[in-house]
Amino acid sequence: MLWVLHDRASVGSLARLAGANDLTADEAGGADYAMLGTIDFAHPLFASFADPRYSDFTRIHFWKHRRLDAARLPNARIPARFDNGDPALIEVPKGKGRLLVLTAGWHPADSQLALSSKFVPLLYSVLEQAGPRTTAPTAYRVGDLVTLPAPSDGQGWVLLKPDGSERRLSAAKRGSRRQTCRASTPCLRVIRGGGSR
Repeated sequence: MLWVLHDRASVGSLARLAGANDLTADEAGGADYAMLGTIDFAHPLFASFADPRYSDFTRIHFWKHRRLDAARLPNARIPARFDNGDPALIEVPKGKGRLLVLTAGWHPADSQLALSSKFVPLLYSVLEQAGPRTTAPTAYRVGDLVTLPAPSDGQGWVLLKPDGSERRLSAAKRGSRRQTCRASTPCLRVIRGGGSR
């Protein structure tokens, strides 16, 4: 989950979500701007920027950000800090997932982040880390062996053959089966949850 701390007032909701009841925030804006000073390029969110050609974040100015004491967040990790040492991005383990706290917004009043060429790849990295990746191909050739992932409903799979007959496979059944196909006729369609795939 990505939490963008737009103002001091939203820190109460963040504290409840993170399980840190005594969390407070201060506005850290001023006459000047802040920049990202320390970035952990080994962290999955910033790994795509590790090459020196892409690791320069100095053109992104942050006019305002919120100053949080990351030590009050349980098991917090700080993958990015501003040049004054304040956390810019905080990662907090939460259940089976993670809570990412961005202490500045990307709207123009807070920063130039949304105008940067780094913005879309950074958001993509956040989304990529949010859930499992599927690597199943979208098309197969005649003779390819198709490996079906475990069905999410635990009920198994229903295979519809060209002749209209069905073959049910339980979720617990393992192994592979081969069926000869002709290029002009599909061997089977996989039906799960009422839709074809």
